[in-house]
Amino acid sequence: MKRVSWVAWGVALLLSTSSQAATDLAGKDQHPYFVSCEDAFRLNDFSSLKKYLDDDVPDSCFRMNKYEYLYLYSNSGKGLVYWNAKTNETDSELDRAQLISVEAEMQGQANKRFVLIKTGWAGRGEAIATYKVFHLVPKTNENHSYQLEDLIQSDENPISGLCGDWNDIHSGNLYQPGLNKIEKATAINKYTILNEGTSALKISFDVTEQDCKTLKKTNLIRTFRIGDGSFKEIASH
Repeated sequence: MKRVSWVAWGVALLLSTSSQAATDLAGKDQHPYFVSCEDAFRLNDFSSLKKYLDDDVPDSCFRMNKYEYLYLYSNSGKGLVYWNAKTNETDSELDRAQLISVEAEMQGQANKRFVLIKTGWAGRGEAIATYKVFHLVPKTNENHSYQLEDLIQSDENPISGLCGDWNDIHSGNLYQPGLNKIEKATAINKYTILNEGTSALKISFDVTEQDCKTLKKTNLIRTFRIGDGSFKEIASH
């Protein structure tokens, strides 16, 4: 019987969340922030980044302004990388993530744009996914021209989801000593983007939680709303 790794199961689980309202900017007369680097490197706006990266072609690229660029690797562990063409400064984030995906772009009031990004990691008995919101901010000497903030995180058994069936796991080939047993598992089933184009822009997550001692499950809707430049949780029911 073929042995299946924890990471392979976890990756499949991390990819399973669906969206009811992922925004398609094609009908909005706007180009998305993050585009395929392969396509971007055909444009003059990305010529300096292409030259800097030489033969390396990441998955997604974003030109924030004349000098600042971001490029993203979806599944290589290299994360989200910042490069300043004027100063040659580089920086990286999310480099522990095994998977990174640009889930959706959305608009708030006055055409303020946000990007929903999902990161995933699986190993040692856990599959963890985190949803983050990316948006542009004024550049200062202390920061780059963007902000990345955490919204919500799932934490599940990488084989069967939520707390998992530990009896089955421990009796079969998938058992490995020293695994982290989850005390409370959280699964994010889907998300919905609401009130686009207004000051009441919201993201609602359909969540299932399970107590791993009692195995009791609870279904929740956790909602985050834009306010004072960032998303804050306003409801959980």
